[in-house]
Amino acid sequence: MVFGMFGGKKGGPQFRPMERNDMGGVLRLISQHDEDDFEEAREELREGFEGMFVLADRGKVVGVTGGNVDPHSDDVVWLSWTYVDVERQGEGLGTTLFNSMTGLLKNDGVRKLFINTSDYMDEGEDMYAAARAFYEKMGATLEIQLPDYHAAGEARFTYGLNLTRTPGGSDHPGGGAVRFTGIEELDESDAGWGLIWEEAEGATDPENVDSGLKEQISKARNKGARILFAAVPSDLCANLNQAFGETGFGHHGRLLDYFGPNVHQELGSLHLR
Repeated sequence: MVFGMFGGKKGGPQFRPMERNDMGGVLRLISQHDEDDFEEAREELREGFEGMFVLADRGKVVGVTGGNVDPHSDDVVWLSWTYVDVERQGEGLGTTLFNSMTGLLKNDGVRKLFINTSDYMDEGEDMYAAARAFYEKMGATLEIQLPDYHAAGEARFTYGLNLTRTPGGSDHPGGGAVRFTGIEELDESDAGWGLIWEEAEGATDPENVDSGLKEQISKARNKGARILFAAVPSDLCANLNQAFGETGFGHHGRLLDYFGPNVHQELGSLHLR
């Protein structure tokens, strides 16, 4: 998916694709808000900045945003670093930035936008409370809260925003099964690992398919994992209820219509230490 062009109103800030000479301005903005994001952006943007956009006013970058296409659903996008200049806060630039980005995504046929944030506390202050309130004001809905995702005591909040009308009806395919085939370290998670899965194709009795869960839990323990997460399609869960129950996995909710209309992503976790 290639995001198209999207202009701004004449005489006001212009929303446009990020260019190489914007790098310094973009990193300056991110560093004002989040040191970890700054370090990550400094490394990743050197490799390329496709899908990134800036809001520029009289030659100066005053806002940055972007989107990453989901690897499982090519009509789903995750919001990337989104910040405005602290000296220009209160001027409505955040609204302009967000509306410009979502308008662009709609024009490009994107079905849904997901947004991650957290409840990180610093000296008693909830650092992302304002960001969560902003996304809710813009119409996004909190779909799931994953406890202890980033670190012990710091949850991941995921918001969803439908950009196109979801087809009516509630038909949900089901009966499939998955096998867990490995584990991987998760970005932005302190000792958090995730399960890798594949569909158990041709299973005549899905409920009796061995999920491989216990083997992967053992691997995660040996790696020193703090917590193990599962994220699986809702139509491939016929063999998981018993396996999750026996191992103590907790179910935290779902991202709606993640894989497609009425096919959700079910999320759960198991604390290992």
